[in-house]
Amino acid sequence: MTVVADATDAANVHALSRAKGAREARDACLAELFDDLRALKAYVQTVADAHPQEAEAIIVSVGMSVKHPSPRNKPLFQAVNGRVWGQVHLIARWAGDRAVYSWQFGQDGVTWEDAPQTLQARTTLSGLTRGLTYWFRMRVLTKDGEGDFGEPVSLLIA
Repeated sequence: MTVVADATDAANVHALSRAKGAREARDACLAELFDDLRALKAYVQTVADAHPQEAEAIIVSVGMSVKHPSPRNKPLFQAVNGRVWGQVHLIARWAGDRAVYSWQFGQDGVTWEDAPQTLQARTTLSGLTRGLTYWFRMRVLTKDGEGDFGEPVSLLIA
């Protein structure tokens, strides 16, 4: 691996001279280096998977870092004030292809007014009264049927 890395360094220095064909030679060296690095990563992962108790120590011992996946905590539904007064962006978690999103809003959380349905997981409502708190909710219609309206979300309109 160090031979390939040294060759790549030399090819990169030569490519900086802008000599004819130097860039292609450098790119070929880089491709070989990346292939070797991918193979090394796969090997280390295989060894770490075979020894789950020492996996993190094995990965760190070869100079690599352990990737800790971060949980996606995107809310099911949120309402955000828009850039224009009285405008609100409603954003839902994507429900899949061919889903229809039904949106409702109201001022008391009991009486609801329908907003236009969309095929996207977001919509914008305009003309709301600034300084009032509105409640918003949504439901999704998929090939499996229509879901129930979720928990309403309140927002003070700016």
